[in-house]
Amino acid sequence: MARRRSFAARAAQVQRERERRIAANQRAIAAAAREAERQRKAYERSVAAGEKERQRLYVEARLAEVERLNEALETTHAELASLLRDALARDSFVDVESLKEHPEL
Repeated sequence: MARRRSFAARAAQVQRERERRIAANQRAIAAAAREAERQRKAYERSVAAGEKERQRLYVEARLAEVERLNEALETTHAELASLLRDALARDSFVDVESLKEHPEL
């Protein structure tokens, strides 16, 4: 025949089961908090990586703009040098007297 448990033994068993459930809930809460922290850190790393990529693209865009402006400057410089060379190659003597108008009196 099975033994009957006393009220105190049954109450102690219920208390132990309650404590196990509480401990399991606390472990679940702690695990969820760790997972949330892991997710937050992953998000922050992703944001930082995105910011680094944005900065890298900005630098590349600025370098491309500088290269374009340098090429435009070199083209302008070559045109001016050519113009100066052509002007100096000609005899550009201008007789100011021949440009004067003499009035008829």
